[in-house]
Amino acid sequence: MIEFKEVFKRYPAHPNLFENFSLTLGAGEWLNLVGPPGSGKSTLLRMMAGLEKPGSGTLTFNGQNLYRLRATARSRLRQRMGLIFPDPTFLEEHSLLDNVALPLDIQGLPRKERSTRAQNALQRVGLGNQSSLTARQLSQNARQRLMVARAISGYPVLLLVDDFYHGWPQEQRQLLENLLGSFHQGGVTVVIAGLPGGNLLSPKARTLTLSVPAPHRIGDDA
Repeated sequence: MIEFKEVFKRYPAHPNLFENFSLTLGAGEWLNLVGPPGSGKSTLLRMMAGLEKPGSGTLTFNGQNLYRLRATARSRLRQRMGLIFPDPTFLEEHSLLDNVALPLDIQGLPRKERSTRAQNALQRVGLGNQSSLTARQLSQNARQRLMVARAISGYPVLLLVDDFYHGWPQEQRQLLENLLGSFHQGGVTVVIAGLPGGNLLSPKARTLTLSVPAPHRIGDDA
């Protein structure tokens, strides 16, 4: 599904973040990205999502060179992905149902299907009985769960999960793990970023360990 081939990525503060980086991720895999802050976990996820261009090299998604596509084409591909990143942006004065249904509206789904999918997604993250609240009324934890609901409502083929769930109550962590696990069992590819020593949602999955300050030294514990 995803292939990085000889990718280079640099920032002024991280001139050697990725050097000659290659990775192949098959459809239906679960990959844990593990590394300390600054090791490039979020950058990898953003590149996979078509949001951040590599400095050089190629990145393909289902055989298409992601960064040779027009921005509109990448946006359409992104509709097939579920992005669960920190600090989500919501329509603060709109209901939870509207916030989850908005991407489905952009995809052109009929109103009834949008509403059904959005309500089901909210139910699966434990917000089903709060769908009429506005996003502004939610706690930080509930906002994070709203982000998950929005990501899964579009029936994605790829879920990209940045580190955001540490500190969640155990019951809600288990709910998230079960939810992502059910999508994975249905054939969805899952990539989750986490910190070293943290409680991975799927510790038995393939793990890619990133290090700093020499991120070209990468250990794949597959």
